[in-house]
Amino acid sequence: MTTDIPKNLSQDPSINPVHDIVDGQTTDCCIVGGGPAGAVLALLLARQGISVMLLEAHKDFDRDFRGDTIHPSVMEIMEELGLSKALLELSHAKMRQISIQTPQDTVTFADFSCISIHPTLTY
Repeated sequence: MTTDIPKNLSQDPSINPVHDIVDGQTTDCCIVGGGPAGAVLALLLARQGISVMLLEAHKDFDRDFRGDTIHPSVMEIMEELGLSKALLELSHAKMRQISIQTPQDTVTFADFSCISIHPTLTY
């Protein structure tokens, strides 16, 4: 029987060295990716007593903004997770509407004052 070696691999072990496992851990659940979904899943599982390993390739998160608002539905989720108080303690701006001033008038593009959110969330 012959085994075809993939083109990106070599039979020479110095080119494709075998790595020894130097540290082993046991966990019930391993989550790959520490973004919003992975982090929340890890939190929820850990709260249920499930041992979780959360793996993230990056040592730190890019400080560039990916979005500039937190929607009321997200705030409700943060409240359910018990994270809203800590989130609201961070420096942030409260935006009630988006408007521009023209030489003749103020034009409002969006009015957020009518959006209802969880009663304990005033942001």
